[in-house]
Parts: sequence; structure tokens; C-alpha cells
Amino acid sequence: MFDSTPVPAEKIRLLAFAAMTIAGVGTVLAGTPFEPVRRDARIELRVSSPTPAFVSADFVIPRATTRELAEYAKTAGARAAVQWLCDAYAVPPATDPDAASLRQLVDVAAATIAGSPAADALVCPRINRHVHVTKRKITNIFACIFGDCDDGVVTYRAMSHILAYPGCVSTAPDRAAFDTAQCSRALLGRSRRATTFRFFTRRAAMKNGCLQITLAGQRPSVRLYDRTFGCE
Repeated sequence: MFDSTPVPAEKIRLLAFAAMTIAGVGTVLAGTPFEPVRRDARIELRVSSPTPAFVSADFVIPRATTRELAEYAKTAGARAAVQWLCDAYAVPPATDPDAASLRQLVDVAAATIAGSPAADALVCPRINRHVHVTKRKITNIFACIFGDCDDGVVTYRAMSHILAYPGCVSTAPDRAAFDTAQCSRALLGRSRRATTFRFFTRRAAMKNGCLQITLAGQRPSVRLYDRTFGCE
């Protein structure tokens, strides 16, 4: 049986107000950008063989943090995401001075003669002026074999991996002073809209991979990659 006792108008208003308040809080929370969680990154040094020579030093950000960073860039903006990354990884946290950081990445690269210019690209970045590069893809190998390769090649634009080139020859004190400002300068790019950063962070998250910051030895530069192999 149902209780047919009339509900006071004041109680109805209070219930309606409570429902609206709960709905409003839910809307605010849904639109609130939640910062990523800082997890330990790792540094990998790659050398050529059989004669060891510096190839690159890579800073690999964990898969879960990459995914959260991409979401944060979507809700808070790419510039805010760059600032978070630099605050989190430019230098090791005071509570864990041995944790992998971009300052340590610079030191790893600078420890080799061939890697020093790559380290300089992050310490004193000369920002890449071209966000996009033009590439050529062969679509008809037979056309190239018979001498009319233009008919078998497609030209297209792609996002450049390169963020910056060396802008100086850094010293040990320069590298020890590396901080969030230099990190942000490299990652934000020439337009300061973090176009390259946003692109590769989103692509890494879509592939369930890791964002990788690379100091490359060949054509020394700072680069971004979306990495899927060896990603944790």
C-alpha cells in the first residue's frame, strides 16, 4: 500500500534543491582536469655495434602516466601538460634524488663525446622552426624500376619528431643547472602551443604505449617518439 499523506511543499523544494546540487557537483567533477600521477621513468643508452658509439639516450615515461598525460592535455591544455611533465621529471624529486630525470638524461648523453651535442640540444635548445616535414612514399616499385619513379611516389606531410637542435656548447655547470624552464622551452616549441608534444603524447596513448624523449646522436637534437616496444 502507498502512503497517501501529502508531502509538504517545503520538503519538495528541499529535495529538488539537493538533487540539483548533486547534479552540479557531478558536472564540475566531470570537467575538472585531474593531474597525472608521477611514476618512475627510465633512461636507456643506445650504442652502435660492433664498434660502440653513441646513438641516443632515451627517457621513457611509463604507459599509465603517458595515458594520463594525454588526457590531462585534452582537458587542461597542452601547455599545462608540458608544465606538469617538466615539474615532474626535469629534476629528481627531493625525496628521491636518484630517480631518473631529464637532468640525468643530459648527463648520460654528455658523458660521451658523440653525445655531448645531443645533450646541448636540451640544455640550450635552438627550437626547430618546422613542425611538419615533407616525406615521399613509393607506391609503385615497378614504375621506379623502369625509370619513371615520379608516377610511383606519393608526397605527404608528417609531424616532425625533432623539437630542438643544439644552441650552444654547454659546460658541466650548465648541465647541473638544467631545470623546468629549459625543459618547457624545448617541449613547447616555437609557437609555445606544444603542437609536437600534444601530437606524440596523444598517439602514444592511443597505441597504449609510452612517450619517449630522445637525445639523438645523429643530427644532434631533442626528439619525441610514441613507443610501444619495451613499454611498461
